[in-house]
Amino acid sequence: MSTTQRFDGILDPELMQQQSVVIVGVGAVGNNLARIIGAMNPGELTLIDNDTVEIENVGPQMYCECSIGKNKVDACSEDIPYNGAIHCLPYKAPSPKTDAALRDATCVFMCVDSMEARGKIIDRIGELPDCKDGIVIDTRMGAETYQIWDARSLAWAQNMFTDAESLPEACNARSTPWCATMCASHAAFYWSQWLRKEEMPAQIIHDLRTNEVVPVG
Repeated sequence: MSTTQRFDGILDPELMQQQSVVIVGVGAVGNNLARIIGAMNPGELTLIDNDTVEIENVGPQMYCECSIGKNKVDACSEDIPYNGAIHCLPYKAPSPKTDAALRDATCVFMCVDSMEARGKIIDRIGELPDCKDGIVIDTRMGAETYQIWDARSLAWAQNMFTDAESLPEACNARSTPWCATMCASHAAFYWSQWLRKEEMPAQIIHDLRTNEVVPVG
């Protein structure tokens, strides 16, 4: 069986090869998401994160102790089932290399834990010349709830808030592996809907405790 046969009738392999995917942030959600997207076999995959793996990342962010001290992008890339080359950018954006990746992306996943960082990413994409008209997907998670957003929608812009207004706990203290995995899976599915030109809500909220999924917009 070919590596793309599992997507027969769902995603066109030729269309997938035309995709350039960027994941900004490879923590709890981004680390899981990178594996899922890699298995979907896009034309290009780029990971952006300037952090290194620390002891508190072992477990909630799906890293192991042997990765402590490594750049997160390098540690993440080691376990991705992907046939192509993975571009690992351990830099703080903006930089020439991160700008180039964002400019050429057909899909950007924002898997960061700061509202300020989300705003800066969107602003930077808007500032880049000749930027592709792709989708930007924002992922947010708590201990047992997560959200998926179309970050180029009016609803997303109207629901921005400051870091001071967000939950006070550190992200790692709120993370659970099962919620991160669900969030990453739903984000990948959301992207697949966009690729298939299906109607999509601007925002999805999923509370795992009640199993309530609320599409908004």
